Amino acid sequence: MSKKRYMELLLEQIRNKRAKELVAHEITSHIEDQEEAYRAQGLTAYDAERRAVLDMGDPVETGVSLDAVHKPKMSWSMVILTAMISLLGVFTIGMICKGTSDFTTISLLRKQIIYLMIGFGIMLFICKTDYSRIFQHSGVLAILYLVFLILQDMQFVRLFSNAVTIPYLLSIPIFCGLLYKFRKRSWYHLLIPVGFMLASILLMRYQWFFASYKLVLAFISAVLVTVVICNNWYPVHKRIVLPILWSCVVGIPTLSLLVPYKFQNLFPPYVSARISNWIYPFSVENANQSMVHEAMTRSALFGHSTTLIMDLNSLISDYMVVNVTSRYGIIPACILAVLFIVFCIRLFYLALNQKNQLGMIVGLGCSLVLTVEVFKYFLMNLGFIPMTYGFLPLFSYGGSVTIISYIFVGILLSIYRNQNLIDETRQKHLRIHFTIEQE
Repeated sequence: MSKKRYMELLLEQIRNKRAKELVAHEITSHIEDQEEAYRAQGLTAYDAERRAVLDMGDPVETGVSLDAVHKPKMSWSMVILTAMISLLGVFTIGMICKGTSDFTTISLLRKQIIYLMIGFGIMLFICKTDYSRIFQHSGVLAILYLVFLILQDMQFVRLFSNAVTIPYLLSIPIFCGLLYKFRKRSWYHLLIPVGFMLASILLMRYQWFFASYKLVLAFISAVLVTVVICNNWYPVHKRIVLPILWSCVVGIPTLSLLVPYKFQNLFPPYVSARISNWIYPFSVENANQSMVHEAMTRSALFGHSTTLIMDLNSLISDYMVVNVTSRYGIIPACILAVLFIVFCIRLFYLALNQKNQLGMIVGLGCSLVLTVEVFKYFLMNLGFIPMTYGFLPLFSYGGSVTIISYIFVGILLSIYRNQNLIDETRQKHLRIHFTIEQE
């Protein structure tokens, strides 16, 4: 049987178009290698081709076996977990709104349901797309993204009414794509993704209200840069670059808080007041935080213990964990925390259980964004860190925060779904380790 006819019969058994390309490249390479070996033994080109094809076995059986291996996979457990958290969030918001006939309250609940439906649809759409072909053009995405931020900052475009989440957190997967695109090159190529992230942070509107997102972006970017440097993506001196990197990530935010607090005359009054509330979150002036602290300390193991008297937007967006604790008890709140811990573990499983570098780094970036937001939200509700802008993915109220959560979950599902459709022979497996080797 000729090589051409063998490949035709084999590829007829492969159902996925992307898998056909991968299998065709894989099998053709094997046949050509075997042909070359037979020709080296003295066989003619004709005989070498026939012998090489014969060694590959029956084309139909081989094609069926490869079709079972190289096919899209779906993490239904992740889809079910995402749906459970989303429905639980709607139920909690509905219970908070229960008993009121106010048009605004009912409108907020309806909006959240619409956001969930749109977000779930976006998640499934992204899951069906090939993430690798999108992020291979990360340079173009970065340029378009920065142009969008500039236009938004100049108020030429608006995404939702007060959307800071989508524009700025989406810089993380693009940043990951840039890290992948410029890997294995000179050390100064690392400045391209780093410069992109610095530009994204600087283009964020200068308001203390958004400082938490600047810190989140800086922290996650530093973690990702540490990972790629420790895995030798860029030829830099680890023992020099990494300490400098983390000194900047920790030192600059610390100074930006301490200097206005110590030298209040040099800054507007609202700046020092904001920082004071962060340092002393349960002061008399901070009524909401004092009420939250009291509610958490008086909560019972089960059942209703107290009622939070504050505006509805704060109840369904900023204080959802406190609401669950005060309305249903500490045990239900702990169950909610466990559910989100399982959610975060599953995110990292989808990301790290990959054999290709692009899926690994993009998945890791998306997992870090959602996980950091989950832990930040719980810590704020428990009073361990000052209350600032944040969200509980898939659970708390909000249009942009709901959409961004589904986008990141959709990217992770796409990475998992296409893990057997990426040509792994052309990519090196990324194994995360943080050992700083001697140069």
